Amino acid sequence: MIDIDCEIVLKKYYPSGIWQSPDKPSHPNKSLKEHLDEVRQYFNEITMFFNLDKVGEDLKKIMNIVIDYHDMGKLHKGWCLDGCKIGHSEHSAVYLLQHLHELRRDYVDIIDNYLPLILYLILKHHTILAKRDYIYLKNRKLLPCFDPELFPLSVDHIIESGLLEDYRNRIDLVDLYGAFKLADIFSANFRPLKLDKLSITTDDVKTIIGNELDKYRFDTQVSIGSSKENVFIRAPTGWGKTSTSLLYSVGKDASRVFILLPTVTAVNNFYEKLSKVFNCQVGFYYNMYDAYISSKVSSLYDEELLDRLKDSFFILF
Repeated sequence: MIDIDCEIVLKKYYPSGIWQSPDKPSHPNKSLKEHLDEVRQYFNEITMFFNLDKVGEDLKKIMNIVIDYHDMGKLHKGWCLDGCKIGHSEHSAVYLLQHLHELRRDYVDIIDNYLPLILYLILKHHTILAKRDYIYLKNRKLLPCFDPELFPLSVDHIIESGLLEDYRNRIDLVDLYGAFKLADIFSANFRPLKLDKLSITTDDVKTIIGNELDKYRFDTQVSIGSSKENVFIRAPTGWGKTSTSLLYSVGKDASRVFILLPTVTAVNNFYEKLSKVFNCQVGFYYNMYDAYISSKVSSLYDEELLDRLKDSFFILF
């Protein structure tokens, strides 16, 4: 997939002696090799904790390559730990291109089928994955190496090329990429990774409900929450549907519980109640879909809008 012009650029601007040893510091008191080993360890722990290790083998191999190469640009002689302002993501992508022969030994099918996607993930590993977002190369001399005809470096073009035609694969990949970014952040900031299963008891829910507890209604809520099947509840406002959603998590070995609420006020009120019981285990996130919709299109059934809403949920993080 690399043409003659790209080979010339790589040899001219990245001669054989440009790369230093993996023992080079990539973070204070940590070599690049140590950082990459730690990122892989954290990544494996996070994916197992969130049951993300059941994805397809191709996606696992893609992420293996991204983890191994995302910071290799720091081996460039021009990059240094202190007082150095040049970036490393583009250098990392180039490092991968120069080592394709080695990669093909273990990942020949992955390189042949997914190289544009791998390069995109490496180039974007410090930013969000935004639809219709082309890679902007700071080093314009590298343009021949990343010709859009060879490497469609945008989410739209990667999807259109068939690399992520299955929507399930897109979701799984974003989950894995998020796990990788978390692992990278924890390692880079010397933060120990601590993953604890969320423990919710019936007494916790009683405490959250407080004085509004109705014993007869609560028994019904507990009965509904004990179901092993998916549950859809239709009940009047104030009946306790949200409380029942917590009871549904009791005894189910949940790693996390996500609760979607219709208004900012509802989010804030429930967040305050949960925080009194679970303290720092609670977080919240706002996304104003109604404002987003009205600012973009007039029809809810606009196909482009639906695509954007899906992207907001599955791609941006």
